[in-house]
Amino acid sequence: MQEVIESPPVGLRERKKAERRLALIDAAHRLVEERGYDHVTVEDIASAAGVSPRTFFNYFDTKDDAIVPFLMWPSENSAMADFVAGGPTGVLPTDLDRLICRALESWQAHAERIATTARLAAQNPHLLARRVAGLERYRVEVTELFAARAGRTQPEPDDVIGALAFVHLLRGAIACWEADPGGPPPEEHLARVRERMRSLATEPAP
Repeated sequence: MQEVIESPPVGLRERKKAERRLALIDAAHRLVEERGYDHVTVEDIASAAGVSPRTFFNYFDTKDDAIVPFLMWPSENSAMADFVAGGPTGVLPTDLDRLICRALESWQAHAERIATTARLAAQNPHLLARRVAGLERYRVEVTELFAARAGRTQPEPDDVIGALAFVHLLRGAIACWEADPGGPPPEEHLARVRERMRSLATEPAP
């Protein structure tokens, strides 16, 4: 089983903020699924989460931000800092594996919310562009991690390739787990996904 990198302890104030943000997301999802997008307001979401509309706007600019949130990275992630610093081992493939495992842990923590986001985006086409933009933002952020690790201020093709490898390994492990949710955890599918990608990328012998 791949090692899962833990985040550092989060202070009480930060933890409360994270919990309130998730409560707003859950309220937005529940209400939109029950009533439909057009029949839910910011005030409704805030009330369902037990906060004021003013508090809602401390976390999100619009209703759509709560319905299609950005969930993948936690607010504090030591794995990202370690990766950028050239660690934790200094061996890029090993460090990439550990970063993917941390991302899979974060994904599992929000798997139901992410699935609901995808479902609501499919039901409300104007939200789909937001979801696609969020996925692209994720890829760009990972590209920047690779560039920062290499000491570059601007990403180069190697950084783009690294980010694409990260995203495809991550998504492949998730797909394997989704096909068999009662089986091994997502990180245990990484070897299978990596081997499949290698076989597809290897030029056949003449």
